[in-house]
Amino acid sequence: MKIEVLKAGSTLSGAGDAKFALAALKLTLDPDRQVRDTVRYVYENNQRGVLNLASPPVPDPELVKTVVDILNHGTPEGQAVVLPLLSEVPNDSPWAHNPEVLAAVKSLLEQQPRPQNYAEALNAASSFPTSSAPPYGLRSSASSTLRPQRRL
Repeated sequence: MKIEVLKAGSTLSGAGDAKFALAALKLTLDPDRQVRDTVRYVYENNQRGVLNLASPPVPDPELVKTVVDILNHGTPEGQAVVLPLLSEVPNDSPWAHNPEVLAAVKSLLEQQPRPQNYAEALNAASSFPTSSAPPYGLRSSASSTLRPQRRL
C-alpha cells in the first residue's frame, strides 16, 4: 500500500507541501527496504516526484526533526533524498540557518572514513551561508576540504 501511495504521490509534482514532504521523508526511515528504495526512486533529485521543504516563516519542527534524524541515523536511501533537498535551499530560507540541520550536515562532512555520499553532503553544505556556523560556515568548511593540504 505504501509503495502505491508513493508512486501516486509522484504525480503531484510541485504541489506537495511541507506536510507531504514530512510523510514521504518518514517513509525513508521505514523498516521495509522496498519502501525506502521506492522513496529514493521517486524523489531522489526530484527526478520523478518533487518534495518541497518550503514552509511558513518557521519550518515545522517535526519536519526538521525528521530531516535531522535522516542525516544523523538514516539510511543511504533517505540521505539520497534529503541531501539534494538541502542543496536547493536559498540562503534566506530558515532551513539555511537552522542549527540542528547545520550540525547534522557538518557531522556528515566530518565522518571518518568519508561516507559514500560525501559528494552529496558537500553539495548540501555548499548551499548554507558562510556565516551559519562558528567559527566559519558550512560553505567555507566544504570548500576547505577540497583544498590540497600542504605537508610540512
